[in-house]
Amino acid sequence: MKTSVAAVAISIAVLSGCVHVMNSDESLQVSPASYEEIRDKPQAYQGKTVMLGGVISNVLNSPQGAEIEVIQYRLDEDGFPDDSLGSSGRFLATSPTLLDTDLYPKGVPITIVGEVKPERQTKTKWESARLPVIAIRQSHLWTPEQERKLPFLIPGTNLVDPYYHGHDTPLPKRPLGIKTDIW
Repeated sequence: MKTSVAAVAISIAVLSGCVHVMNSDESLQVSPASYEEIRDKPQAYQGKTVMLGGVISNVLNSPQGAEIEVIQYRLDEDGFPDDSLGSSGRFLATSPTLLDTDLYPKGVPITIVGEVKPERQTKTKWESARLPVIAIRQSHLWTPEQERKLPFLIPGTNLVDPYYHGHDTPLPKRPLGIKTDIW
């Protein structure tokens, strides 16, 4: 009896740390397509459900609903938009309801699960472009507390503590430590 209670407690503790930001809805079978694949061959992915993310660039409300322009970044294993590799472009996320621009401010990281729709011609300040369109099924706005923790800076310097590792550093890539067999 004691072992079964301990096993249940351990499994709850382990599994509670592995929760993803998106709801695990059975109807959302997310395709593993990348942004580049969707951008290059939008017809091949129309109607498929994908997960993309980035940073909000603009939100437009109209009588037909809302449209979020997102600067695309790759997602890490937690679904957080990782801007360290740069952006491959932009995409539009559409919603049939109006969105409050105070709740969706410019510059906030967002992760979106939605259905790929036909691409749309848009005009930016400098050029016109064809952008992929995603009809939002689920979205997650990242709060500052949820954003990736940066490495700890050593006070008074611009050096990073090499022994600080956030949740996103895989165990095999962590340093082994200082060699202590000097004597």
